[in-house]
Amino acid sequence: MVRVCLLAAALCLVRRGVSQEDCFPPDWLKSVSLSVKISKAGFHRDVEYSVRWSSAGRDVRAVLVQKLPSGVYMDEYELEALRRSSGPEVLLDARPDLEAPEYLSPGFTALVFLSGPRRVEVPVHGRYQRPSGSGGRVTVELERPRLLLRSDQCRTLSAEARLLEVRAPCTAFKHQHLLLDRGPAPRG
Repeated sequence: MVRVCLLAAALCLVRRGVSQEDCFPPDWLKSVSLSVKISKAGFHRDVEYSVRWSSAGRDVRAVLVQKLPSGVYMDEYELEALRRSSGPEVLLDARPDLEAPEYLSPGFTALVFLSGPRRVEVPVHGRYQRPSGSGGRVTVELERPRLLLRSDQCRTLSAEARLLEVRAPCTAFKHQHLLLDRGPAPRG
């Protein structure tokens, strides 16, 4: 299991709300943690994300930006069925070809949306590799996800946080909002 404690999280800010204080103060950011665990064996696995933070006194939402290499894919139909049964909300940046082998497939990015600190499992599937006479196993490595946070109740940011602004979706069904991003989660 990979456990990453974020001292500086990436943040999403919607510039409407009621709070007059700075959003995501440094002490609160130190409480943010993200762990990633892969379970099951073979071609059908689950990636388990666990995001935690101390109470912020406001509604905070998280978006995980997970880059996936060509050796794995997420099935958009399976993700839709999970979402309809109160599962995770996941937005893919491309429509993966479910039948294509690894050597004919591009990588892609998945956005996993969380409301509040929580644990969520997302199914991933291995792709068939190029035929080989030697047999053996193939290792597919997932990059650490980026963690984006947002609160609709925020109006102001610290000077440091204003330098992190980017645009990205804050939900799978709404337009883009202002995001703050510090890059990939630190190794730990």
